Order: sequence, then C-alpha cells, then structure tokens
Amino acid sequence: MLRRMLNMFYGSLRYDYIFLFRIPDLKTKEKVSFLIKKYFHFFIDLIRKPPLKRESIFGKPFYYDDIYGLTSLQRVYCEHYGLKKMIPINSVIIDVGAHIGQFNFFCSHYLQARRIISIEPQHNCYEILKLNACESKDCINMAVSTSSDDVTIHYSKTSSQLSTTIKSSQDMYEGSMDVETVTLDDIAEGMESYPVDLLKVDTEGSEYDVLCSGMHMISKVRVIAVETSILRESSGNIFKTGTLLESNHFILRELDCFSAINPFMANAVFENGSAPIQP
Repeated sequence: MLRRMLNMFYGSLRYDYIFLFRIPDLKTKEKVSFLIKKYFHFFIDLIRKPPLKRESIFGKPFYYDDIYGLTSLQRVYCEHYGLKKMIPINSVIIDVGAHIGQFNFFCSHYLQARRIISIEPQHNCYEILKLNACESKDCINMAVSTSSDDVTIHYSKTSSQLSTTIKSSQDMYEGSMDVETVTLDDIAEGMESYPVDLLKVDTEGSEYDVLCSGMHMISKVRVIAVETSILRESSGNIFKTGTLLESNHFILRELDCFSAINPFMANAVFENGSAPIQP
C-alpha cells in the first residue's frame, strides 16, 4: 500500500513538472493556480468526501466525483498537449471512453474544438460528463463495440476510470452491468460534420475492438490518439492495433509509455497518411 502511494505521489510530481514547463499556451499564473487547487482539493476531499464537486478551472466549471478529479484532468493535458500541433482550431472530435469529460474539457479549452462527440457507457460517469461537456446532446451513454449485443462493463474498485469490458488480472472489481452497444460507423452515420479531425480511444483494453467497429469511418479521420495495450488483457495488443491502422494508411507519429518498469499500456498518435481529406 505504501509503495503504491509513493508511486502515485511520484507520478503526480512528474505531471506537475510537465504541466509547468512543457505545455505551451497556458499562462504560468493559470498553471500555478491549477496546482494549488489540485492539492488543496485532494486533501480536503479526503476528509469531507462530497458526492459531487465543482471547481473553476481556466475560467470554466469542472465537475468531478472523487479525490483524483483534478489530477485526472491534469493528466489529460500532460499526455495530449502535443495534439495542438496536429489539430486545427474549430475541429470535430470523437472521444470514445469519455469518463466524466476530462478530454472533452481539454478539447474545448485547449484545442478550441468546434464539436466534441463523447461516448461513455457508465451511467454515473455519463451524468457528470453531460455537466462538463460543451453540448450535452453530443454525449452518448453506450459502449462502442463490434458486438451487436449488449456488453458487460466491470466496475473497478480502484477507480471508475479503470472500469472495462475486459477484466484485468491487475485490478479488482466490485460489480458489473450490461450496457447497450454502438459501432463507430453507426456514430459516423448520424453525424452531419465531416471530416473528423481527431478520434481519441481510451477504453481500458478494448481499443482494438472499438477501431474494428469503424473501418469505414476511420478512413475519414485525420488523427487517431489511442491507448494501446502492452502487458494487460485486451481485445488486441499494441502490435495488432498498430498493424490495423498502418494497413489503413495511418502513420505512427508519437508513442509514449509512462511506465518503463511495468508497461501495461502506451499512448499512441497516428496520422492519416493518405491524400488530404476533403470535407
């Protein structure tokens, strides 16, 4: 337990360094204010544990429901700020595995996206996602899968962010629930705006299955940011995911594994290498 706490503290400090010194286009005053709020609320929420919290971040309200809420928002900025060089302003983004809307918040504030479609199967997270999203009508309470039947979500005891359709031997679970499914191609058919500038997929092991559900749709995506599986159970590991995307003309631009000791996953960014996509 102590070792885990120390690892979390070390990881938090690492994100603090990246947040302060590597992320452009944020004022130093804004960064310092964020870090003060992050640590203040972490220790306060350990004591009072309110069911839903609200804080003003970069002039916008952000809602969360556990002590790691601001830390998880910071992690999104630290891991994805490089997308700003690849994504145009007023972009269209699809976020699969949206959780409570951390990435939605980041896309609206930092990437200055025009439209963000967020998909999250956990109902409790979905309700908070709607509070954090630019447009609640662009939030979908379903799981993305190739399956036409319902899939089972297993709820992690550690964090709702780790809940998944594919159980991991590295985690413990406190229950499960069947949820409706939708494919990426189905989502694309219901959209009025093309092309999709960014597809982000973070579904704790089922990313390969998610991508396979949208083989027609991904051909019209400019950039794909996907969490790839290494030493964890998955529908398809980093090699299968990379092969799938490369066979569809995507080029690997970034690969970031935040743990060299036990690399369970790595964040990968692929760019469509085919001819420029026309709206």
